[in-house]
This record gives sequence, structure tokens and C-alpha cells, in this order.
Amino acid sequence: MSPQFIRDRKRGRAAQDYVANTFKAWGLQVSNVKDGYFPGWDLVVSGNLHGNHLNFKAEVKYDIKAQETNNLYLDIEALKHSKASILCICINNPIDTVLMLPLQDALNYAVKHCNAQGGEFQEKSAIIPIEQFISDLKPKILTTKNHG
Repeated sequence: MSPQFIRDRKRGRAAQDYVANTFKAWGLQVSNVKDGYFPGWDLVVSGNLHGNHLNFKAEVKYDIKAQETNNLYLDIEALKHSKASILCICINNPIDTVLMLPLQDALNYAVKHCNAQGGEFQEKSAIIPIEQFISDLKPKILTTKNHG
């Protein structure tokens, strides 16, 4: 494992824990994937919320630069390899906002808007303005940000 991967994994773990704790606060059961294990998702979430039974796998990404660039970075290969049905994108530092949507919707959108290569291995990716992403895909926005 490269030093970059280890740094990214540590940041990713913070985002994974943030999302897991949010779901747990809603009374849901959450199984967090252990470090070093790569089943194709980060969280397994189940339980009842507002009368609906939920059972899904979530991929959690932390876009650490989104706050300074006002863009989201979507790694197409990472999304293609995920076996999760839900994508949770954490933004801001400290994390105070999560964009949650079907992973397949984010992947289709990233492929359609592929405009960059990035990451450790220069994978095909999409860099999208956050407001455009929200306007086009209408993700659920979970936030503790003060809107005062």
C-alpha cells in the first residue's frame, strides 16, 4: 500500500465513521467494514426508519478538497468497482454535510461528465461543481451545518 493510499484511507475512515454514527443516531443498525478488508462497500445499514424497512450497502467517499474548490471529484473506476447501492459523499472539514444518492446515478453522471484524470493512478474522473451536482441529481443532503 502506498503512502497516499494510507493517508486517503485514514481520511476515508473518518468519513465512514461519521456516516455510520449518523445512521446509528437514527436507530439503524450499521456494520462498518474493518480496515484492510475490501468487500466492495463500506457500510451495511439495516433497520426501520419512518415506517420503512431499510437494508442497503453504502460506499462512503470524503472529498476533502470540495470545500476549497466548490467541486466534487468522482473517480469513475472506484464507482464502477463498488458493490454498494448507495453513495455517501462527505464534504467540508470538519465534515458537516453528506450527499446521499443511488451509486449507479452518480456513476452514470460521472461517465457522462468525464472531464479529468486524477487520483494516484490517473483514473478517468469527473470534476463537477457541487451546486450543479445537487441541482442535476437531487441527492439527499444530510447536514449539521448552521444555516444562520
